[in-house]
Amino acid sequence: MIKLTAPAKTFIFGEYIALIDGPTLIATTEPFFELRIEDSLDEALIHIHPDSPAGQFYQSEKKYFVSKKIEFCDPYEGCGGYGASSAQFLLLYEYRYGKTDWKTLRDCYQGFAWNGKGIKPSGADVIAQVTGGITEFCADTQVLKKHMWPFKEAVFSIVHTQKKLATHEHLQTLCASEDKHFLALDDLSDLIQIAAQGIHAFKQQDLDAFIHAINAYQTALEQHGWLAPHSAQLLSEYRAQPHVLAAKACGAMGADTLFLVQTPL
Repeated sequence: MIKLTAPAKTFIFGEYIALIDGPTLIATTEPFFELRIEDSLDEALIHIHPDSPAGQFYQSEKKYFVSKKIEFCDPYEGCGGYGASSAQFLLLYEYRYGKTDWKTLRDCYQGFAWNGKGIKPSGADVIAQVTGGITEFCADTQVLKKHMWPFKEAVFSIVHTQKKLATHEHLQTLCASEDKHFLALDDLSDLIQIAAQGIHAFKQQDLDAFIHAINAYQTALEQHGWLAPHSAQLLSEYRAQPHVLAAKACGAMGADTLFLVQTPL
């Protein structure tokens, strides 16, 4: 049996601006997703939906998966928000092609993840899951670096909201134009500036500036209207706790998870 693994992912900075190739900082964490592949006369693709990017990739490359039983193991049990779908694609892709450059990987992923409606997914999450650590990625400037958490006086944690939003459906409501039927992505200069400042603070190990940027990014997301009501309620509760230094909702509409920076308990 072959076992391939990929970490979970959470955007620290980069929601929405990743869609226009802006700067991102993405935390990858345990427990890992796992793809198990073994020889079998009974071919099977288990726990991967046929219409997902991974399912479509599997069908397009089916001759390379002959006589294989392939099972995806999700330690988060399908709760969403941690990057299960992108991990599925990445692990099938790596089994088929091995490690490749990020541009080739992203192009392939976008080809299967986008149906031509709305905005195509950025692929930043897939790239982070293959890079690991705290991934700094910007397609526009072609920056890709792996960092470790630099702050000894603070820790981060990720809290699931127990709800999820289908990212691909949300992306179909986005359009980089002035079409009033869609949310506009034309002017995200505020988010880009805050993300750049936050990533710089992270690399300079400036905790105060990093915390300020996370909270400012969250405020800007809210001003754009990108915050689910249930996440807003949770943010309010966590911000009231004295050991929480920064709190931000993550993913499409901030619906799935919260990223918290805290003093060690």
